[in-house]
Amino acid sequence: LNAAALQINSVTATLTDLVTGFSKSNSAVDTNSTATLPVNLNGVAAASTLLFVAQWSGGSTPTSVSDGTNNFTLRGAVVSSNGQSSAVYTLDNVTAGNKTVTLLLPSAASFKWAYLVEVTGRAASAFFGIAQQGQISPGIGTDAITSGVLNSIPAGSTLIGVTFDTSSTTQHSAGTGWTYDRDVDPADEGGAAEYINNVSAGNYSATFTQVNNNSAITHLIALLKATSGSGAVLA
Repeated sequence: LNAAALQINSVTATLTDLVTGFSKSNSAVDTNSTATLPVNLNGVAAASTLLFVAQWSGGSTPTSVSDGTNNFTLRGAVVSSNGQSSAVYTLDNVTAGNKTVTLLLPSAASFKWAYLVEVTGRAASAFFGIAQQGQISPGIGTDAITSGVLNSIPAGSTLIGVTFDTSSTTQHSAGTGWTYDRDVDPADEGGAAEYINNVSAGNYSATFTQVNNNSAITHLIALLKATSGSGAVLA
């Protein structure tokens, strides 16, 4: 009986590895001079982690990122490059339902982009770390756009990579070993997102290849996998 239980637990753990991680995403863009930008994401599962990445014109720091009930936590510093700024926020252990997450800036910005993603099966405190940087004209070579390296990422983590153009617009493809998610701004090709689920332990960079030699701000975020007793509910 004990051996059978162990076998069942092993199979359950293996299936959890397969079905948890990147779940769904949405993005929004606003070229009007306003101070807010909402992004909707429907059908979010209980205990998921939400990741919100935004870019805006100018050098201000957001007043808040909120789902209307909870404020998201800023992860790392606001990155400013080439007249634009970008930042990463997370919220752990969310309730189930349809979500609207809103970026609020202290003053109006003429350009705003945002990317919202649900990641399931994460630890109760999911955020491990971030690598991020701005690059001026990094080139069009394979993986020329990069976040820089985030070291010692634990096995089982989910990685999210996001890049935003800061000089013009261009098409992007996912970096080597990454899965392409979406254009952050499909009408304008102003950025892109990618992911890797259930990574092996190691050092990683988010990379992209672009068609035109544009400047960019790029982020890599690592979110820890839930473990027994972590407090998170495995989806």
